[in-house]
Amino acid sequence: MEELPLIAGADDRHPLDALFINAPLRDYTLRPRTNDYTLPVLGMAYIATYARRRGFNVGVLDAEAHGLGAEATARIVNEAAPRWAALNLLAPTYEIAAQIAARLDPGIALMAGGHHAKAMPDRVLADPRMRHLRALVLGEGELRVAALLEDEQNRRTLPGVLWRDPLLGTRAAGIADPRTGAALLGPDIDSLPYVDRAFLPQDPYRAAPTATDLRLAGERPWLGGIGAQGHWEANIVGSRGCPYNWTPQHVEHWQRTGERPSPVMVWTPEQLGVFLDEAESSRLYALYHLIAFRGLRRGEGVGQDWRHVDLDAGLITPAKTLMVDSGEVFEDDPKAEESSSTIALDSLSVAVLREHRQRQLAERDEWNRYAAEQREQGKKVADRVDTGKVCTDLDGTWLHPERASEEFRRIVRRVGLPPISLRDLRHLAATLVHAGGGDIHAVKKVLRHSTIALTSDTYPELLEDVDRGIAEKAARMVPRALRRVDSEPAAPVDDAQDFESGEAA
Repeated sequence: MEELPLIAGADDRHPLDALFINAPLRDYTLRPRTNDYTLPVLGMAYIATYARRRGFNVGVLDAEAHGLGAEATARIVNEAAPRWAALNLLAPTYEIAAQIAARLDPGIALMAGGHHAKAMPDRVLADPRMRHLRALVLGEGELRVAALLEDEQNRRTLPGVLWRDPLLGTRAAGIADPRTGAALLGPDIDSLPYVDRAFLPQDPYRAAPTATDLRLAGERPWLGGIGAQGHWEANIVGSRGCPYNWTPQHVEHWQRTGERPSPVMVWTPEQLGVFLDEAESSRLYALYHLIAFRGLRRGEGVGQDWRHVDLDAGLITPAKTLMVDSGEVFEDDPKAEESSSTIALDSLSVAVLREHRQRQLAERDEWNRYAAEQREQGKKVADRVDTGKVCTDLDGTWLHPERASEEFRRIVRRVGLPPISLRDLRHLAATLVHAGGGDIHAVKKVLRHSTIALTSDTYPELLEDVDRGIAEKAARMVPRALRRVDSEPAAPVDDAQDFESGEAA
């Protein structure tokens, strides 16, 4: 394996038990990539870490990070000759993943999982390019992947593991012991090891110099050359989790116990309406409206300039953000280029911003009258500062981001809604875009994610709906005399959470 340096985390002194493959978003052989950094495959790395603890020699091939094409990826896998190859199936990468699978040596056992696997398992199993697929894993991957590495025959007793019977051509599924099945589908997170960063090929990495680097280079000379070379960054080892809705059951549990079902919770549209009605009287109402409907981040909302808002055209560009460092607020550019993309404003948002602008001008006049009165009394009170920001403090200076959060929490408590953070409010934009007919790509555009993979990882239920909707439309295109195609779709095999906690396989 010495000639295979792109495989992360493997022990090249011993044969590979498994190689986890993150398929690229497109075939970079045909069109080379333009950016030099991608999000880490934390899910795959978690599964690989657990498999290593169980004594298996495993590695990760992040074809997206390395900018590989389908043929190059398959060639590396075949040269490495692992016992198992494990593919992560997502809607944006499925086609490339299937091309890789078709090129693999038949002697390499194949397992797969991911959002696409759970949403459309029969379609994956029927794909001729997946003919060497030995196990389709739905749900959390760590424990069951390790069991498959131990013995392929274990699939017969693993819940949520599917395969196609080679003789009958029908779908087969593992039958679990009721006493152990739940633990295999939802393992105790506290018992799992922290991710081994050896499986992350771009972690840590040197980020390009930012405005913050330039500022710090001038203020803190001991930091060396960050102004010219940028700074080192490492990914947080953890997960913000997929957003959970405050359903009546969750609300009842919270009211009874005070416990939140998940660190990341999202209101229903009805709950958002209650909040917005109560927040109408707040001078920060426009900020909360933009976060909820257009997905602005907190720092982007308080850093938004009027010069980057075109109310006549209905467009807004979050070109600046306010950050907090050691208690001090400073202005910076968005970290990712996609974050400063222009997005459309609906007519209601335009109306809210017009009203907010009129209120802001009235505040300016009121403050200046107050300042003049104070100066007549010998007090030093300046006129309102014009920072050009959409949301400001009463004197026109920058609004501290935490002030926006404090006001948000006060309104939530006052109206008696279940708690969410101001950051969680941004997740509602994804829900509303999807409810309005937008697909996962529309959600990515509004939230200005750097990759479609980030959107699908954060909102897996949206991706499943998209996949399922495409499948239903495809089925309706073929007229049938004996079988109706407008009936309700079959229930999924099981309701385990998406494989993306362990993205792999």
